[in-house]
Amino acid sequence: MLTVPGADSGHSDLTSNELRRLTADGRYVVSVTADRVGTWDLRTHRRTHSGPGPGDLMASGETPAVSPDGRTLAVPTDGSIKLWDVRTARVTGTLGGVALASEAYFSSDGRTLVAEDWGLETDHAVLVWDLRDGRRLLRVQEHGDEMLQAVALSPDGRTLALCTSERGLEMWDTARRRRAAALQAPRARPADCGSGRLVFSPDGRSLALPQDDGVRRWDVRTGRKLPSLEADEVTDARFSPDGDFLVGTGARALYVWRLERTEAPIVTHRLPAGAVSDLAFDRETGALRYLNSTGTVVRTLTLGRALTAPWEKEPAYVTQLSADGRTLARLRDVRGALRLEVVDTRTGRVVFRAPAKPCPDADPEGGVACSDLMALSPDGGYVAFGQGWNSDGPDGADRRGVTVWNVRTGRVHAGGGSGRAVGGGWAVNGLALDAHARSLVVYRATDPVSAEVWDLRRSKRVRSVRSRESTGGTSFDSLGVKPALSSDGDRLATPEGVVGDLGAGGRLEHRLLADDMNTAVAFSPDGRYFAAGDLMGRVTLWDGTLRRRLGVLDGQASDSEADLVGTVSALAFSRDGGTLAVGGDAGTVQLWDVASSRLLGSTLPASGDQSLALAFGQDEDTLYAAGVNVPVTRYDLSPEHLSATVCRRTGSGLSPADWRTYVPGIPYRGTC
Repeated sequence: MLTVPGADSGHSDLTSNELRRLTADGRYVVSVTADRVGTWDLRTHRRTHSGPGPGDLMASGETPAVSPDGRTLAVPTDGSIKLWDVRTARVTGTLGGVALASEAYFSSDGRTLVAEDWGLETDHAVLVWDLRDGRRLLRVQEHGDEMLQAVALSPDGRTLALCTSERGLEMWDTARRRRAAALQAPRARPADCGSGRLVFSPDGRSLALPQDDGVRRWDVRTGRKLPSLEADEVTDARFSPDGDFLVGTGARALYVWRLERTEAPIVTHRLPAGAVSDLAFDRETGALRYLNSTGTVVRTLTLGRALTAPWEKEPAYVTQLSADGRTLARLRDVRGALRLEVVDTRTGRVVFRAPAKPCPDADPEGGVACSDLMALSPDGGYVAFGQGWNSDGPDGADRRGVTVWNVRTGRVHAGGGSGRAVGGGWAVNGLALDAHARSLVVYRATDPVSAEVWDLRRSKRVRSVRSRESTGGTSFDSLGVKPALSSDGDRLATPEGVVGDLGAGGRLEHRLLADDMNTAVAFSPDGRYFAAGDLMGRVTLWDGTLRRRLGVLDGQASDSEADLVGTVSALAFSRDGGTLAVGGDAGTVQLWDVASSRLLGSTLPASGDQSLALAFGQDEDTLYAAGVNVPVTRYDLSPEHLSATVCRRTGSGLSPADWRTYVPGIPYRGTC
């Protein structure tokens, strides 16, 4: 965070049209008043320029525009716009043919300027100039009581996009001085134009318009709509310099989307100071910088892995990590074909690929649905694959059963071609393997629900446990569910809220495990705790027997500035049960102290991908996260790494004076 020096001084000689703006590269903040123009480097917090301001040129009260590189001001005056060179502190050009200019904007290459002329009550117009020679390129007349609500220039200045209260969105060719062809122009109603500013992508091929319900986008060349980005009350938006990401801000949160995956933001960050007045990407350092609503404070949000993580276009839709995080099993859709892979998370190498055949496409008329199911043993040595059907399915579906492979040898361990079929068939909705794959648990979404325990050494079902309650229908998820087994294999829980004892004489029951709909469940390795995540991002803690509720972990209740988790999508306890990792579909990972139910630090710098599985390493200093498009993210949680990170960010440790202030009564020692 940087408080811009002098920005909050409140001196009476500061005019109402003073401003602070970020340069397009996010490297600097420019502070402009009539008396002074100052520039600060946001990486070093040092002032790099201070010079005279435009003085009386700002007497009209209109706010100047700052060029993308921060070196030129466009100052609206009566009858013209003056171009002020910040370095030499003098006027270098005059743009005429305007009575009273307002709301001027530069193109991203700094060569073109657009402004609205408010000269006469009924003669408002939008003007575009070429700044290289001062020539006016275009004049677009406004009609009657029509109001200009949003305007943008393409990066090369050749296209003007404007939204008005009467005509909606229009595209103009500044070189040919005419509107774009009606069939190609993006379409937006006048009612869509009042929410926020228009912005072009860096290549000029798409256009974004913030809305109350997110961001709408169009392909400029064809006029066709692109997938919208959903969020609450977005008022401003920016593309990253490479065009791969888009950031939107509103009154309560900042959102970052990866444009290859528009279903949900990869970052949802609470805004600690309300509305944002300006924002910019510093792509070189992987940071996003934004000014608060008063323009007095610049905050830097390091996006890190969200921008740099290796992103695979073929998504995984089911993943599971071994108990120590060293092995990852996943089902991926690769060019329309199912692929079951087992990956060494330390090297990223695929160590086993199963010859699994995917479910056929659903039968829309017959309502037949199939789910591909997978399970990894806690030691990472075995992987199971099978299919479940919401009806009798095709001929022979029951005979296919579940196949369990030995990952290290690649051979079939049980089922498949080894002899008698194991599990599988009608209403199978989840699989789970115990340690060393001695037993397979098959969860069936029948009515009432049931779970079967199979002895894999004998390929024999040894036990079937049912619920005594009837739900009145079969609950079948086409993606399957991920049952959680206790470390001893005696207890089972599903995200649907079905829990039970798998021992002899045991039974299943439906429980309200969380305050909202359950979405993820986990037992601690030592059996002391159980956690259930819900749709609203909260986690309910229970004792390991699920008899006593211990509390609710809610990041927003613990810290009003904590990042939004979204729906809880993955949970994992550390090996001693003392720490709980919580992953959300908003791309976040949080750590909680279980005993005190307290949030540990801020949200981890996630890859921005939805977490599908989490696991602590054997030393508990490492956390692994597996996602939809980012195979594995590895977090070093060792005290040595964390303290080194703090020292690197701050640049130094506590000085003797700081020590006396914050750590009084203890002898001084160097902290970095």
